[in-house]
Amino acid sequence: MIELTLSPGPLLQYLAYPNPERQDVTAYAERFLFQIVEIKPGIRLQDIFGLFEACPALLNIFQRRFAKELVAEARLGPQAEPEDGGYSFEHLRLRQIWSRNSATGEQDWSRFELCPMGPVLTEDAPKDGLKAGQRIAYSPSAGVLRRLLTLPLLLSPEVAIQEADRDAQHWHQEVATVIQPNVRLGELIEAIFAELSRFGGPAETRQFFEDLSKRSSQTLESARTRRESSQIDFNSLARAGDKEAMEALFDQTEQHSHQDVTQVLSRVADDADATSELEAKLPGIRVKDAFRQMTGRPFRKAFREAGEEQRLAAIRERMTAYRATRKAALSGTDGTSASTANS
Repeated sequence: MIELTLSPGPLLQYLAYPNPERQDVTAYAERFLFQIVEIKPGIRLQDIFGLFEACPALLNIFQRRFAKELVAEARLGPQAEPEDGGYSFEHLRLRQIWSRNSATGEQDWSRFELCPMGPVLTEDAPKDGLKAGQRIAYSPSAGVLRRLLTLPLLLSPEVAIQEADRDAQHWHQEVATVIQPNVRLGELIEAIFAELSRFGGPAETRQFFEDLSKRSSQTLESARTRRESSQIDFNSLARAGDKEAMEALFDQTEQHSHQDVTQVLSRVADDADATSELEAKLPGIRVKDAFRQMTGRPFRKAFREAGEEQRLAAIRERMTAYRATRKAALSGTDGTSASTANS
């Protein structure tokens, strides 16, 4: 039995033996942050904010997540959904995500994810990679906080496992799920406030999305011009080490590029024969004997590492040159500052 429960209201209750009935501890919520909590049906986001009203001590504990600013915004009350075709949300889904390396079994990181969920799709949405019957998961920052207050809060018992091995075929993708229905009260609050304050407090978040919506092709062109004038050729940096990687793993390439090999390797299963796939899909290419027995995952690793040293060296060289150029632009040729030279 879970001793701590959170019901609509909000009402936080704790069952402490030998007392036969649960006690109302809403005003002392800060004492139970490390306790596993059962979320009762009907809980909405506004109930989480109600805990801060009943227990002001929480404000300082979660101030790193802009608690005071978010609570002040929530205090203004719910806001109706726009009628101009804006996002439509039905509930908030809270679930855990674990990043795990399937080769070593090590867990890289874990976090909670809070998403406003759209309505069930009546037809496929290829752009979002979803099929009919599924829902679009939005970022909570994409919706105004006050629009989310009355949404039901649902805790998913499924934990998404993402691949952490960068050489695995499905790196950064969800590869499995496990069941973990428990969440501590502090984790629940932290997950919600961390997502809602991703871009700062409510004012900063609104400003971020206003600025985002005002970006135009002119702004993008200006950014492109600044990038081109920065004297760093990012395309050449990305290609640094390609030649060395190709020479290290192949006897002959028949004009096939590093990108061609990368694209084929991305479709090779971790335990599949990499050589047969490469030589079948890229006619004329020949893998060196030392690598012919490798399967997809170790071949991707060998290919990546073969050019990595040269790529990192190129980045260091370009950044050193860039810093020197910037320093020269801000200083006189004799080492004095430009402002001093011009005075």
